[in-house]
Amino acid sequence: LQLELTPTRKKRTDGYNLNVITKVTLKSERLPQEEFNTYLVDFETTAEQLTNASKNGDLDVTVGGISYGVSALAHVSNMSCPDDMAALNSVCGHCPPGTYMKSNGCHKCPMNEYQPEEGQKTCQKCRAGYATNSTGSVSRNDCRHTGICPAGTHIIGTGCYECRIGEYQPSENLLGCLKCRDGYTTMGIGSTKETDCILEDSIIVTDILEDILRDR
Repeated sequence: LQLELTPTRKKRTDGYNLNVITKVTLKSERLPQEEFNTYLVDFETTAEQLTNASKNGDLDVTVGGISYGVSALAHVSNMSCPDDMAALNSVCGHCPPGTYMKSNGCHKCPMNEYQPEEGQKTCQKCRAGYATNSTGSVSRNDCRHTGICPAGTHIIGTGCYECRIGEYQPSENLLGCLKCRDGYTTMGIGSTKETDCILEDSIIVTDILEDILRDR
């Protein structure tokens, strides 16, 4: 507990500013989650009670044997949660489905993404040709077919599927993909143009160089 007492600088006001700084560290890995959150709620409740008492004129602070009436007390919380949790209504918890965790907070999955699990740091993208109607989607079933299979994909039945390695498709809504010419392939699936086809030997050389650099 740290106390700082400094004179006020406001005109026509004689008094002091009292800053009360508290730091409480709880190791969540040593406590059950429910008990850990109970401590946090109790701490926030106590701070709120002190704030309300100061507003009602019921709070005095004694420093150096002198009693001071506290007329205004502001509570500022800077709660820090474990790396895999976020601050949720003054407690630490996992981000719910439909959200992802970033900077100690929960954010809704953006359009065309979803997340069925809690406590995740990213959302999953809908497959090509599918989109969601809103943010915060929780299921792959929230991804609806748009009626358009984009470049890099082809139509099978009622769905869009990405072109395989060694294939490409520059146009929308076609039934198949185009194959690279002999001796050429692509670096991955979903290629959209013929220039994505490169010599197969160059991929082998690239893999060898990556292995050499990784072993250094």
